[in-house]
Amino acid sequence: MKNIGALLKYYTDVSFYSLGISVIVSIYTSILWGGFIFCTLGVGIGLLCFQYFKKNEYYFYYNLGWTKWRLALLVVGINTVISIPVLFISALFLWLI
Repeated sequence: MKNIGALLKYYTDVSFYSLGISVIVSIYTSILWGGFIFCTLGVGIGLLCFQYFKKNEYYFYYNLGWTKWRLALLVVGINTVISIPVLFISALFLWLI
């Protein structure tokens, strides 16, 4: 897969905003809610923040052949793959305590 560096940059930029929201939610509620937000609502917030702060970078990704829709699906897929094991381990840990 070519352009992996560009996709990794997009993922880290969007996930930065998503992770920030998830940490704030985790502080006020629990780590399970933070993980849930990271996987679902945080992605939408991250995409909106990227759209607002770095809108011009979409031209770069479009020139590489990536649409906004495909980039958003990439972020959702990676966050889901990361969040499921983390949420499972967190729930197991909280159950053991």
